[in-house]
Amino acid sequence: MVGRGILCVRWRVTAAEPPLVWRYCRRCDAEQAFRCAGKFRTNFQKKRIDVWLIYRCAACDQTWNLPVYERCRIGDVGQAGFEALCRNAPDLVRRVAMDAQWLARQGNRVVPCGDVHVEKSLLGRPVAKPDGIELRLVAEQAVGVRLDRLLAQRLNLPRASIRRLAKAGGLSVDPGGSGALRRGLKGPVTVTIDLEAAASALRPELVSAALE
Repeated sequence: MVGRGILCVRWRVTAAEPPLVWRYCRRCDAEQAFRCAGKFRTNFQKKRIDVWLIYRCAACDQTWNLPVYERCRIGDVGQAGFEALCRNAPDLVRRVAMDAQWLARQGNRVVPCGDVHVEKSLLGRPVAKPDGIELRLVAEQAVGVRLDRLLAQRLNLPRASIRRLAKAGGLSVDPGGSGALRRGLKGPVTVTIDLEAAASALRPELVSAALE
C-alpha cells in the first residue's frame, strides 16, 4: 500500500545489451569475450532445421555459432517461429541472447554487460512534499549492475553518499538489507529512502531524480 507521505515509483530495469559469452578464441589463442551479432544462421535439410546464434569475438571479430536447434523438425518450431528465425526477428534474437541461464547451461561463462535501461513510472497519486521515497525495482533477469551503482547513477549521488545514507538508517533495502547494495541487481527489490535523513538541499533533487 502506498503511504500518504511516501512517493512510490516503479523502476523497470533491463539490460541494454545481451550478456557477453567468454570462451576460447582460436584466432586470438586466448579466452575472449564474444558479443551477440544479432543474427541467426539456419540450415534446412528436408523437414528439419539447424539454427545457430552468431557471436563475434570482441577482440578480433572471429565468428562463433552457438547451437539453438539441432535437427529439429520445422513443425516443432511453428510457422511463426520459423519465419522469425528466417528474418532474424530482433525480439527473438534478444530473447534467446538474453537468456543467461540457458547460455550457462550450454557450458559457457556468461558475464552481463552491466549497462541498463531504466523505465520509471509513478505508482499511486503524486505527493507534493513526500516524507520518503519508495523505489520498487523490477528486473526480470540479472542485469549485471550493482545496486549501489544503479542508485548512484539514477539518483545523481556518489556511491559513498548512498552507503552513508544506508549506514545512517535513511535508506533500506528489502530483501537483503544494506548488504544487497554491494550485489548485482536481480529480481524485485524495494528501496526505501527517508528524506528526513537526507540533507535538505538534496531532497527536491532526490524526488525529481526518482521520477525522471
